[in-house]
Amino acid sequence: MPEFVEGDGFRATLRRPVQSDSFTTIFGAHDWKPVYTPDDDIGALIPISGQRSSGQKSLVLLDRNGDRHECVAESFTQTHQVFVLIHVIKTLAAPRPIFLTAV
Repeated sequence: MPEFVEGDGFRATLRRPVQSDSFTTIFGAHDWKPVYTPDDDIGALIPISGQRSSGQKSLVLLDRNGDRHECVAESFTQTHQVFVLIHVIKTLAAPRPIFLTAV
């Protein structure tokens, strides 16, 4: 959980990064910062003041080659820790059309 700090607003210490194999293939062993504040892209996702979730937000990450990847990120808390989920948009499955027929 974030610690409130005068001047920074809060600081949240990274406990344990968990990357999927496909994320690691694209980005490598990402260099996650050990501490996040509201001024960071990821720190801005951390819910505070009784919020349980951040809602979806856009985020850009650079891959191993320096190419930009648009991502969607969301965080949530269960009061003991905060989870931040990041997904590369282009790897999301394309929406399938739904056909309805009246009988």
